[in-house]
Amino acid sequence: MDAKKLSKIQRELNALKRSPQGHRSAEFVALAKKLGRVSSNRGKEPTWVRADPPPFEYPLSIPQHPKDMPTGTAKSIIDQLLDDADVWVSYLDEQSED
Repeated sequence: MDAKKLSKIQRELNALKRSPQGHRSAEFVALAKKLGRVSSNRGKEPTWVRADPPPFEYPLSIPQHPKDMPTGTAKSIIDQLLDDADVWVSYLDEQSED
């Protein structure tokens, strides 16, 4: 991942955070994949994890809703994906120092 791609993802997430209602789970899955998460067979709902550097601390559950994601659930997922982006920023900063 490079800084330009990461910046674009952060802009998308911040736009979603300003208006979290009316989004489907597929949008969140796509963003999780862009941040390097992969599907894992953990728990009842589809779970997304990352083990490769930089590893993310927590798994992310993205429920499969047939319609729009409930606003509270969407906010929670967006916050977690923004935390993932912050992990990437720190990782890229560390790599540039070496």
